[in-house]
Amino acid sequence: MYISPKYKFIFLRIPKTASTSLSEFFIRNIDDPDAIYTDVDDVKLSGTLSEDKLVEIRGVHQDFHPYKHLHLNLQQLVDYGIVTEQQVKDYKCFAVLRDPIDRQKSFYYFYKYMDRIRRNKPHTIQEYKELAPRGYFEADVRTGQENSKLLQSDFLMFNGKHHGEYWLYENLIEHLTEFMETINVPITHKLQAHKSQYRTEKLDASKSITFDYESLGPIKDHFEKDLNLYTVIKRKYYADNEVLHTYN
Repeated sequence: MYISPKYKFIFLRIPKTASTSLSEFFIRNIDDPDAIYTDVDDVKLSGTLSEDKLVEIRGVHQDFHPYKHLHLNLQQLVDYGIVTEQQVKDYKCFAVLRDPIDRQKSFYYFYKYMDRIRRNKPHTIQEYKELAPRGYFEADVRTGQENSKLLQSDFLMFNGKHHGEYWLYENLIEHLTEFMETINVPITHKLQAHKSQYRTEKLDASKSITFDYESLGPIKDHFEKDLNLYTVIKRKYYADNEVLHTYN
């Protein structure tokens, strides 16, 4: 996450939604000496959480939850004493929402690359179903695969209610530009594309997998809330923008 007391906002890092890139973006662009944020290993930026707090979040056996501190939801931020309930009420809280189907495909490419044995083998839907029989990837301490099980729709829940705003992944630059203009902070460091090298289908379309009925079923079952939320927010976004274009 990235929390700015100066500009009063809380950004939550949802796995596979450009959260690493956004974290680096805020760290490098926001001039807030009191900002609270987690580390960005890709560019060797250390976080500001104390070691005691990291141990508390990861648990006694830290090796089993090495990345838990990176992807805390709004409720956890309060429960761990990182922010107060009043800050949640007063600050702008937001996260990025990605098409759940596309997000699980991204997890597959990432985890496959991280597995030295599977890395150089062809991408197949059969392999995906073997690795994610329940619609998400089984926990593996080497890669933090428990992250793929997390629901995006849970991140902005606080005291049992939705609190905050989701940005659509496919319209991220637009959302980000508008936000930076709103808080009147110039962009001196452009948004970087971390981990994009794992999206092999962008480099070679022939390596992309296509989900079939058998593989989509478990994804839709586990991520039903995410799919519903994505549909609602996407429809609203495009409906609002269609109205704007009509009057402009």
